[in-house]
Amino acid sequence: MTDTLTVSAVTDIDVIADVWIAEFAKAVSANDIDSIVSLFAAESWWRDAVSLSWDIRTMHGEESMRTFLGANLAAAELSGFRLWSGAEPTYTDTGNGGGYVQAFIEFRTRVGWGIAVVRLVSDVENNWVAWTLMTSLQELDGHELAAGSNRPVGERVPTTTWADHRRKVLEFADADPEVMILGAGQSGMAAAAYLGLMGIKALVIERNASVGDNWRNRYASLVLHDPIWADSLPFMQFPETWPVYTPRDKVADWFEIYEKALDLNIWTSTELVSSSYSDDEGLWTVEVRRNDGTTRTLRPKQFIFAVGLLTEPNMPELEGLKDFQGEVRHTSGHPGGKGWEGKKALVVGVCNSGQDVAKDLHDHGADVTMLQRSPTYVITQEKGLPIVYGGLYDATGPETRVADLMNLATPFSVTIKSAGQMATRIAELDRELLDGLTAAGFRLDDGVETGGMVGLGLLKGGGFLLDVGSCDLIVDGRIKIEPGEIRRLTENGAELSNGTFVEADVIVFATGYKNMRESARRILGDSVADRCKPVWGLDEEGELNTMWRPSGHPGFWFTGGSFAHTRIYTRFLALQIAAQLRGIAN
Repeated sequence: MTDTLTVSAVTDIDVIADVWIAEFAKAVSANDIDSIVSLFAAESWWRDAVSLSWDIRTMHGEESMRTFLGANLAAAELSGFRLWSGAEPTYTDTGNGGGYVQAFIEFRTRVGWGIAVVRLVSDVENNWVAWTLMTSLQELDGHELAAGSNRPVGERVPTTTWADHRRKVLEFADADPEVMILGAGQSGMAAAAYLGLMGIKALVIERNASVGDNWRNRYASLVLHDPIWADSLPFMQFPETWPVYTPRDKVADWFEIYEKALDLNIWTSTELVSSSYSDDEGLWTVEVRRNDGTTRTLRPKQFIFAVGLLTEPNMPELEGLKDFQGEVRHTSGHPGGKGWEGKKALVVGVCNSGQDVAKDLHDHGADVTMLQRSPTYVITQEKGLPIVYGGLYDATGPETRVADLMNLATPFSVTIKSAGQMATRIAELDRELLDGLTAAGFRLDDGVETGGMVGLGLLKGGGFLLDVGSCDLIVDGRIKIEPGEIRRLTENGAELSNGTFVEADVIVFATGYKNMRESARRILGDSVADRCKPVWGLDEEGELNTMWRPSGHPGFWFTGGSFAHTRIYTRFLALQIAAQLRGIAN
């Protein structure tokens, strides 16, 4: 952890911030790109979230900044820069005599208002220059969020009951929704919330019978791995009584509360029958089947694909699969370990879902062996995770909105570099467990090159192990570890590449998921998927591919990821869609 000093402790922090903001504002007003880039350090980043272009971009270094500003600065009409009242400037000591001033800045664009976060460092000439700058559009003029001080007053003498009003709105009998959202998980509901509060008519369709069933229907022992401070949804914090790590059923119940509290338009027990897009009309034609068996054809202008980042199971094709007499399943289809007492289980893969399932089976009396195919990064929830979230998403951190802006202000490439360094520190805290795993034959990735949990999450969407208790079972030998791959299956087990034969009554594949674009291919067809770029992983600028950004297909968007990703980035997805629908985006 670094020490953060407030303005009252370091009296010139606000002066440093004010001077830089004034110089920056002057250069921007004059459209003077030379002067703007002179205010940045030699090694610096500018991250923009739809305030200069209708996309999420990161510029690293002078050349890329010049190109980006040359194409976008004048049209954006940035102005009105001043310190934002929501957070005071601070100084963070990074050690070895270094540190940075962090300031939050409010500003105007041609179409709305935004918040920037700048981190200033002292250069060789003792001038304060920007190490990182993040600029973000927060609201569109005329489509401000109906929340906080802008919340609706409500009718004093309603002409109908609120319940009748909601039923009428929910039916979309008089007009099609402007936006169709497929999936009522955290990402789909957050998108509906943002769009609805901007005055955009959005409809979510969900195949499950109730909101939250996508959590309820998973294995009973499932608990969120991230702490509560990272997991709230937009506009609605968890109660102060909420547990730090939320069980699946409480997540599901909270989703139902969220749906009602934010007046989200969701059709449950509704299946997508067919869909097509007309380039000439700029419209989707979507046929859905509702819970009463009737069908409805809707014509939205925009379509958000929110079925989940990890949806399409990656199942290997194995020799002898048809010969195996036991059960075969992917972790996504694991209903729980009940009924497997005294039986033999083989779990293929040792990352988060594999460990959850292995522990669940062990706790229900199964004899469990795990197959580890490659070295794995391990971090403990007890000691390691607080280092990752410490000072940002924990009981001592700032309010969620400020924490999210600070998170957004750090380019992913910077995050990964620092995460690799963090992994070394975390490994010392977790040393006893890591040594025990090594002694048990578990192969470790130290996280220095991959960026550990943070880097692997950004690059792959997973591929690490956040230990919540299963690793002790491996260390003690209660869950066995075998290295390698499955060579072939037989009637009663698996022959491994290391020559070992593992008997099994059930084989659970914790082998990850295909790219989210393949989920779109299965559900919407090749005509949509072939026009989309791959989803997730970092592009050449260090931004996540396609997620919350233009997909390559007009009027089609992907959203997904963790609760924190959803809360931070869905705002920018909604702003892009609203701007297109209202003719604001060029």
